[in-house]
Amino acid sequence: VKRVHRPVLAAQVLESHLDSVLASRSYRDGIYPPSLDLSGATQQLAHYRQSLLENYQSLRGGGDEQFRTFNLHSLLIIGRTPDINDFPRCRSFELFRASQRDAEILSFDELIVKARSLLSLLIPNGL
Repeated sequence: VKRVHRPVLAAQVLESHLDSVLASRSYRDGIYPPSLDLSGATQQLAHYRQSLLENYQSLRGGGDEQFRTFNLHSLLIIGRTPDINDFPRCRSFELFRASQRDAEILSFDELIVKARSLLSLLIPNGL
């Protein structure tokens, strides 16, 4: 069986590793809202996604299928995850992230861990 790879369309936003993911002050005791950077980037990603969906046919062109979209994947890479020892901030970030139905939110430190894991699988003795 031969698998044929076809490019799949995705919306992505890459922000700064210095951007904060949560507001500095709590909304209520132990509840931290997303930072302006995170909420703004999430909105920007939603606009990109909507625009890609609206313009899919014209972007795709007429003839042979250059790329497809089945369920448009959206990815936001921003900031750093809260300190693991700061439970209220970790919980607030995870709850916000989990509530994003159409977007995957990944922090730069999580991206580094994933990249290192992938490299260690591909080059077991090279790291």
